[in-house]
Amino acid sequence: MKAAHIPSREKCLTLMDKYEMFDHIKAHSLMVARVAEVIYADLAAALPAANLPPQNLVLAGAMLHDIAKSICIKKGCCHSMVGAEICLAEGFAPLAEIVAEHVYITDYSSQNCCAGFFRAKELVYYADKRVRHDKVVSLEDRMEYIIERYGKNDKMIINIKKSFALCQDMEKAIFLFLPYKPEDLAARAGSK
Repeated sequence: MKAAHIPSREKCLTLMDKYEMFDHIKAHSLMVARVAEVIYADLAAALPAANLPPQNLVLAGAMLHDIAKSICIKKGCCHSMVGAEICLAEGFAPLAEIVAEHVYITDYSSQNCCAGFFRAKELVYYADKRVRHDKVVSLEDRMEYIIERYGKNDKMIINIKKSFALCQDMEKAIFLFLPYKPEDLAARAGSK
């Protein structure tokens, strides 16, 4: 994967401004990137480099996972799909799948993750599920917030719970390789 197709941190910040990302969504995205950065660094210390995606792909995906959220709050669209379209339009195809699947991930393999093989979309997905606003919280706390905020009907609540059950499995796999527990992540990421 060519680095030219993955935006730098500076370019991500420019894109946040270009697409008029609300300040609170920018703060959330930056904390998701921080969580992803911490997890990535600790996984990289424990696993062969071939088991992990490029670090800059993970960080750019984390920074831009909500690139269309402000637009879709105003227009009532699906921010993950519109965000993927933005990534493609900007020439950052490697980010499109990460952004498209940060709400509901497809083709997750517990077996691969438990064996220590992680994709960028999985690391961003997990990091996003650990951040409420700009604070690192437990998966349970984040799920309760998501249900309260977005659980408008029984079907949505069921889908949210399924998504978080998958994320709990992912958390177990990630923390097989980390020298600390999920509840220690907030302190490691500098979240209060």
